[in-house]
Amino acid sequence: MNQMRVRELKEELKTLRISFHNVFDKEGLVDLLMEARMNGSSVETETDAIVVPMSFYSLESGISVAAANANDVYLRPSPGKFAAIALDVAPDSSLDQKINMLVDTACTAVVLRPEVVRRLNLSTYGAGATMTAAGGGSMTGALTQLQKFTLAYSNESKRPFGPLPTAVQDIGALPSQLDGIIGLSFLNQFACVDFDFRRGKMLLHENDMTPNIDPELKFVGEASLFLTRMQVWAANIYLDGRGPVKMLVDTGAASSILNWKGVSDMGLSRSSPYIQQNVGAIGAMGADNVALNLSHRYVLTDSFGLQESMANGVVLKDDSINLDIGDLPILETLRADGIGGLLGSDFLMRCDLVRFQFRGTSTPRISLFMIQ
Repeated sequence: MNQMRVRELKEELKTLRISFHNVFDKEGLVDLLMEARMNGSSVETETDAIVVPMSFYSLESGISVAAANANDVYLRPSPGKFAAIALDVAPDSSLDQKINMLVDTACTAVVLRPEVVRRLNLSTYGAGATMTAAGGGSMTGALTQLQKFTLAYSNESKRPFGPLPTAVQDIGALPSQLDGIIGLSFLNQFACVDFDFRRGKMLLHENDMTPNIDPELKFVGEASLFLTRMQVWAANIYLDGRGPVKMLVDTGAASSILNWKGVSDMGLSRSSPYIQQNVGAIGAMGADNVALNLSHRYVLTDSFGLQESMANGVVLKDDSINLDIGDLPILETLRADGIGGLLGSDFLMRCDLVRFQFRGTSTPRISLFMIQ
């Protein structure tokens, strides 16, 4: 097998439907093919995954709100959107009781609005639950439980999940169409989670083997995920080739944000010509409903990438992204972890597919893919 050319190794792996996008040398390809020949091709395809449609929502543009560190601030419209899936929580299969849940990789638990808990007639408990929530805030609320639910409209829609402890919390900062947030207490059950933004689907893989990737997709970046002290994932990110900056990977945030540590990690400062002062009071607000002023911004004009990849990253072409800058409390809490910002959906949705591998590799990983 060592005598085979790299092209021949890749062709056989393709025939066996084995993904090799995360393998960067011939030795790794040989090991992958040897294992496949010995064990047979057991890699999951899409039909082996739980495939769930995603819906996308945006905040109303032009909102002005009171901030904790300023007077009224303007919430800048973001090209990023909030990706959601529907859960069917009806106790009886003859009923139809669906709730719309933001899928959030930076929320440690599951959250429901109080009015949704009342509508579903769920019991609540006095004990509070503290969690990291969408957009990077810390939330505390009463508890309830989703005893049993299925993933509405999925290819395995009748498969039950639960029970799942759930916090009861106002999330008025998020679009009104969202009934709650579903976070890592659910997502971490799966070996691999794919956000297929191109087709509007989320794929949940339970097999520890690396699932196959559509051959139309090109690998553009990969990095290790590491858990912060608040039990949410972060990765090393390059911004226009500068960095790396350790950023929370946050599908629950429509906008990406830096703090001043992240600016420093890019080799810049407040006085750098690349750092601009925001005109007017620009702000951000997470699911904790606390708005904060973001005084400056960095305009990303070239690309963003992941530290460990051997690819060029995501090139913006004739486009740019505003990265507002401010000392968000969650980022300050995680300063000892070296966190310099949060990477939201305005970046992630530039990719056609974002893969989170929670198991099956030596370390959890995030991988980015785009149409070739």
